[in-house]
Amino acid sequence: MKRKENSAVYLAIAALSVSVAACVLDYQAEYNVLGKMAETETVSETESITKAATETKEEAKETTAEKETEKDAKTEAETEEVQTETSELASEADVSTRPEYDPEQYADTSQCDVDALPEIKEINNVKISNEEAITAIQDDMVIKGIYSDATAASKGDIINLTYTVKDKATGETLSDVEDEDCTVGNNLFPDDVDARFVGKKEEDTIDAVYTYPSSYEDSQYAGKTCAFHIVINELRGMQLTDDIVPALTDDAEQTVDGLLSYTKKLLAYKQQKTLALEAVGKLCEKVKLLSYPEDTLAYDYQKKVIQIYHDADVEDASLEALDTYAVSVGYADAKELLTEIQEATKSNLGEEIKVLALVKKYGLWLDDDTLDRRLLQTVPNYSNPNDYYTDYSKYQARYLVAREDLAGKIVEMAKEGGG
Repeated sequence: MKRKENSAVYLAIAALSVSVAACVLDYQAEYNVLGKMAETETVSETESITKAATETKEEAKETTAEKETEKDAKTEAETEEVQTETSELASEADVSTRPEYDPEQYADTSQCDVDALPEIKEINNVKISNEEAITAIQDDMVIKGIYSDATAASKGDIINLTYTVKDKATGETLSDVEDEDCTVGNNLFPDDVDARFVGKKEEDTIDAVYTYPSSYEDSQYAGKTCAFHIVINELRGMQLTDDIVPALTDDAEQTVDGLLSYTKKLLAYKQQKTLALEAVGKLCEKVKLLSYPEDTLAYDYQKKVIQIYHDADVEDASLEALDTYAVSVGYADAKELLTEIQEATKSNLGEEIKVLALVKKYGLWLDDDTLDRRLLQTVPNYSNPNDYYTDYSKYQARYLVAREDLAGKIVEMAKEGGG
């Protein structure tokens, strides 16, 4: 999937976004990322965008009718200039648009030690019971609509019911339900009633009387003697038998024993992977950020600001318009919104640097062909990796894949170390 954007509109929004952001530079002095953008040569649009922003800011100071006319003429000329540059700049917006960097220059991983993580021992202690595996298989049966043959209901089977519950003393109908699924033995009904489902067949009826204790939590039933009339519409067998295994596994397994063995290994791996992903987070906490690649940080911030204009869908690029949008989405003003964007952008880039530095440390950096293949396995809604790189970036793709690779490496190291 590729997000299509009109390049001329994109560039116009970019110019407008920076011009508005430039209006609030006075309260962004602590980290003037827009100012740094003006000095950056790696983002292809920055020079023309910053020029448009500066001129827009200067024009805002013009107050006479003559200068307003000149401003309108100048704005029209600039619009034409942006349009003529569209084709060239759009062609430059490829996978190299976002500046790349060497993560090892910006992070110190010397204090990271996988063997010291408590998850290593936990990973080796993962055990899956038969009951856990059976529950997982039965969940898969329901998802796929594959059931075992059953002529009489057993505990765990699914039955579809139509039933009424009446107050025996008054004849009042307390429940009248059609086409409801329940599992035999799951206590949807009182135990005495539920027990009667075992051995029943489709189209069988059950008539039972049950007196609820006065302390029963549902006041509609508490203390009442109720008459149940239940019709079994359909029976779906949930017992594991060899005959359903090929259908469940696309012929990968043929017997229940084989399926149980495979499922236990799969569940164990998933639990180990979950523990390993937690370990990746703890490993990242040990990484010390040294600094940030300023051109990449500037690019990410600019892209976020541009996205705000897409979301706001405003024609007016004034600070007042941005204030209005900011308030509409719960911020005090544009200042608060832009400040949060700056902080989030820096935090996100920091996490990316940490993970990619660890990937380098443990020799997991992928070549381009392998990255392309792994990315498409990770984000199946994309059919072409270059579309993802255009929408996001190649390094963000590396980050996405890297967390899984690091988790896999931790599981591997845990098994090699024996816990």
